[in-house]
Parts: sequence; C-alpha cells; structure tokens
Amino acid sequence: MTTTTVRLQDTAPDVSARGDQRVSPKKLAGYAILIIFAIIYLYPFLIQIATSLKSDPEATAHPLSLIPNPFDLGAWKRMFGLTSDTSVPIMTWLGNSVLVTVVVTASRVFLDSLAGYALSRLHFKGRGALFAALLAVMSVPGVVLLVPKFLIVTYLGIFDTYTAMIVPLMVDAAGIFIMKQFFDSVSVSIEEAARMDGASVFRTFWSVVLPMARPALITLTILSFQGSWNEFSHFLVVTQDPSHKTMITGLASLTSGELGAGTQFPLKMGAALLTTIPVALIFFAVCLGLIPQIVDLSSSLNQVALANHWRTVWVGLDVAEAVVFLLTAWFLFRRSNLVSVTASMAAMMLWLDAWFDVLTSSRQADIDMATNLAALVEVPLGFFCLYVALRSLGVQRLP
Repeated sequence: MTTTTVRLQDTAPDVSARGDQRVSPKKLAGYAILIIFAIIYLYPFLIQIATSLKSDPEATAHPLSLIPNPFDLGAWKRMFGLTSDTSVPIMTWLGNSVLVTVVVTASRVFLDSLAGYALSRLHFKGRGALFAALLAVMSVPGVVLLVPKFLIVTYLGIFDTYTAMIVPLMVDAAGIFIMKQFFDSVSVSIEEAARMDGASVFRTFWSVVLPMARPALITLTILSFQGSWNEFSHFLVVTQDPSHKTMITGLASLTSGELGAGTQFPLKMGAALLTTIPVALIFFAVCLGLIPQIVDLSSSLNQVALANHWRTVWVGLDVAEAVVFLLTAWFLFRRSNLVSVTASMAAMMLWLDAWFDVLTSSRQADIDMATNLAALVEVPLGFFCLYVALRSLGVQRLP
C-alpha cells in the first residue's frame, strides 16, 4: 500500500502539469489571423501549381480552379525538352541562371568579406572617404547605372558574353557594408593572439575572424543568391543573344508573347513556378531552422558572436528605420525629389526587418507571437512606403 501511494503521489503533479498546458484565447486568435493571411498569400501559388498542370483550353476556361481537369503534364514535358517543340528553351535558361547565380554568389561572399575586413581592420589613407563612397553607391538607384554598364561592357568588348553577365555583379556594396559592420562588432583582442604567433593578415582573416562571421556569411549568401537569381535589368542590358537568357529574362520574353502565339498559361505558370522554387527552398531552409542548426554546431565563442550579431543587427535595423522614416517625412514635407529614395530605403528596411523577425522567432520561442505579428505589420507598411516612392516618381505632389 505504501508503494502504491507513493506512485500515485508522484504521478499526480504530472497530470496537473499537463492540464495547465492550455493555449490562451489571445494566442489562438493571433495564430488564426496568421493562418488567414498565410492562406491569402499562398492561394496565388496554389493557382500557379494547378494551372501548370492543366491544358491550354482548360486553363483559359477555368483559370481559378485548383483541380486540373483533365490532369495534363504537357507544359512540364515541354519545359524539360521531352517534346519536339524547342521554341522555349527553358532548360538553357535554367542552366544560365544556375551558372551565373553560383559564380556571383560565391564571388560576392568571398570578395565582400575581404573588402569588409579591410575597411574594418586595416588602417590606410582614405579609408573614411572610401567608406563614404560605398554608402553613396548604396543610395544610387540601380536603374541609373544601366546606361554606364552598357557603355563599359561595349567598350571592353565583352558585350553579349557570360563575362558581361557575371563580372559586374561579383562585388556588391551592400554586402561589403554588412560584412564591415559585423567585423566591427568582433573584438580586436581575438586577433592579437594570431598576430603574436606570426600569422599574416590574410591568415588571421581566413582562420580566425571568418569562421566567427558565419551568421553574416549566411545572410550575405541568401541576399546574394536572391539578388543574382532575380536580376533582370542587368542581363537585359548586357546581353542580346537568346542563348544567354536567364530564367527571369526568358520568362519576360515568354509572357510578352515573343516566343509564341496564344495564352500558353500552363507553360507560363510552370516556368514561373520553376523560377520560384530555388529562392523558396533557401527561404524555408532558414525559416525552418535548418541553417541556424548548422550554425549552432560551432564553438561557444561562435555562439556568443552569433547572439551579439543578431542583437546588433536587430537594434541597428530599428534605429535605421526610425532615421529613414524621419528623413522621408522631412523630404515629403519639403516636397523634395529625395522622397522616392528615402521611401524605397524605408520599404527595404521594413521588409528586411520583417525577415529578421521571422528568423529570430524561430530561435526564441518566448517572442514567437510578438515577432510574427511585427513582421505582419511591417510587410504591408513596406508596400505603403514603396507606393509613396512610386507616386513621388510619377507626380510632383502626393495626395
């Protein structure tokens, strides 16, 4: 009897503890709102998948149906070259995109890290002016540089080549800025031991500092991959041969009707889906915690650097948002031409902050609801800032 009583007493707290683990109504309401918005955002992708599995007449007659009737793989067979129709060489476009994206991403990660470390650690004449020029380049809209790019690649004799597609994108000002800011947060004392042992500057950078920069390198890799994969205007300016088209420029030609008559909705939706998959895979890899789990396998020193990095980036984004919003309001009040620039920067920072909110919420369960709701607010607010930027480019006075 004594033994039985002890066992019942031991198990009683477990039953009460399980009963206390109930979800609050506020949390349920919050997740319900998130699920509703998730369905709204996912519905176009479901339409895209369903349309790619339809025939041309079915896609035209029932464009919003989620169930293909009949189920047709003709568009996918055409994309993968399993038919005699070679008017849309999507596999060539895909190969060009993969080649350019891999080379550009790898070169940006390496060269931006080198440049960021030089601006952070090496003391040379004109370093401040060089960093100011870097910030100035970041503020210049990319469309302004299209004509100079065309003139330069034409003068160098590399127009309509893979060299013209890759070399101008191998270094990115934003990537240098990200790496420089991260290296500034690393204590110099960590490098002194390596220098006392006779390590060179590059050896110290490669063996000591760079392994600590894994969070920044992951961020830079994602941004470089997404930027080079989705690049359109640069490839449109420096290439002319159809064999040099990427998925983005090829998809633009396809949707414009340049590559065939008719609607071709299944082929267009399939090509758009194929264009979205690589970026989506990297995004979900980050959000589901696959990459942070790899980072957590590093040493305890790297884990401390990781926590400090996220805290620095998070606070820095909030401060930068406040400054850019104040500048946007001031230029808007003054009816200045800089409204479009500052509003575009505000939109970019809001979306970047929303991305960091989602990423950090997967690492810290206690702020999961707050950060997701913050991201939910920041995304439409970023679209509003983008709207202000576009309206300021089209009219002199905003309503």
